[in-house]
Amino acid sequence: MNTISFRRFILTTMCALTYAPAIFAQVCTFTAQECCGEGITHFQLNGTPAINRTSTVTENGGFTNTGLSTTVVAGMTYAYSVTFPVENNVVNCNTYNFRIYVDYNHNDLLTDPGELVDSLDNVPNGTYFGSFTIPVSALSGDAYMRVMMKMAASSLSGGLCGHTPVTPCNSPADPVGFHGEVENYTLKIIPATGLSESQWHSPILISPNPASDRLKVESAEWIYSITLTDLSGHRFVHKDGL
Repeated sequence: MNTISFRRFILTTMCALTYAPAIFAQVCTFTAQECCGEGITHFQLNGTPAINRTSTVTENGGFTNTGLSTTVVAGMTYAYSVTFPVENNVVNCNTYNFRIYVDYNHNDLLTDPGELVDSLDNVPNGTYFGSFTIPVSALSGDAYMRVMMKMAASSLSGGLCGHTPVTPCNSPADPVGFHGEVENYTLKIIPATGLSESQWHSPILISPNPASDRLKVESAEWIYSITLTDLSGHRFVHKDGL
């Protein structure tokens, strides 16, 4: 039994214990095609820390696993912004659809009710702002977030482009190709209490929960490190080799 006690801190906290890394399945992949210079050039989300990514429209053939993550709290609302310019407007198809999906139940599908968290339809290139709320029922731990845009079926300027509606896995496949971009991120979801107990390999005891000035963590496994931070990302305690 490994027991660690802390005193004299004020929190709601995030408590992160490090065990061997978990292995997650892969959400579907497919081939995107940036035929005319369309794509996402900037995406920002105000989690902790904020995601703030700038890129070119031609990166990775239109499908990018960014490797970026941010911590969010169930029940809280988060604002985002996205930019998708058109660099080479060589076709009369300058109108786009945009989607954000989050795998809240960790089943790698992105098609369950509530997992389409925000969308834009039939908009021209530009910068757009929105927000979405993390459901209180969302599972704690790492969840895939997929941000995607592609050409719409018809253009605001009158062109008929033939594209099918956006789906998270391009299924069924767009008959004229997925002309757009996909960016994958990770949301690290913690419950509204700020203390997550469900993501570790064996039962642990965190008490009291919530805490005001003293916190005890007990585990049957050896705890390699522990970090306590508040929801703004300020670190109170970090210990390695416990």
